[in-house]
Amino acid sequence: MIKFLADTTVTGDRFPAGSISNFPAVIELQLIAQGVAILCPLAVLIAQSYAGWTRSSVNAAGDANFVTLVSVVLPGGTMGPNSRLEICPDWDYPNSASTKTFNVNFGGNSVGQIPQTTGNVTADWILQVKNANSLSAQKIFNSINYGLGATNTRLVTAVDTTIDQNIDFAVKWGAAIASEAITLSGYSIWHYPGSGS
Repeated sequence: MIKFLADTTVTGDRFPAGSISNFPAVIELQLIAQGVAILCPLAVLIAQSYAGWTRSSVNAAGDANFVTLVSVVLPGGTMGPNSRLEICPDWDYPNSASTKTFNVNFGGNSVGQIPQTTGNVTADWILQVKNANSLSAQKIFNSINYGLGATNTRLVTAVDTTIDQNIDFAVKWGAAIASEAITLSGYSIWHYPGSGS
């Protein structure tokens, strides 16, 4: 897979600068040698587990604060100035009147909270953390719900990605019923490398 640095015609088709495409290796190597394209790194899996972690309301009836179920370390230097993380938690929870809130922390900042009550029993969303032409300034998308468009504004954080940072998955209840349980079924964290400027 390559990214074009200049408008280029390949096999009769025009590819604008910045576009990404996939060709046979011999063509890609020729375009790279000509200086009109660079290798486009694919997404890298940083961490993934589907071991499952549960918080029971027996020991959490009305958690006033978030309780971390699992914490993952993002190694310092993983992200570039314009790269992106996709954090994908997968939750299971009861269909009840109590408010159950799921949270993702990035470097000590709450970057994703989704409260749920009745209706749904699973939540699976993609939270995007994008370095904003910096190693220590991010813009966050899908902090409340998942969609192509969102009514909530982007969160802005200042996490130094040159050093190790924790990504925490946490939960809390409001007046939980004694038999409830919330489970983080699993998560995936992907890194999409970006260009240097």
